[in-house]
Amino acid sequence: MNYYDVKKEILPVLSMIVKRGGYIKLEGGKLRVELRRFRNPTIDYAARHLCEDLNMIEPFALDKYRLPIHYAVQ
Repeated sequence: MNYYDVKKEILPVLSMIVKRGGYIKLEGGKLRVELRRFRNPTIDYAARHLCEDLNMIEPFALDKYRLPIHYAVQ
């Protein structure tokens, strides 16, 4: 992860981001996934940039509808 500097903590932080609760909303034909904010500003920063990186690869749902997915942090 390019946005978190403590190498030994990268996997635990990534696990926290991936397991974070949030909201899913269908909006204008796009599935919007919003994670709740992190209180730790460093982790919040890393989560926001991870979402940006995911959005750049233009992910989509793997079901029959193939809806595009947009990730964000509240």
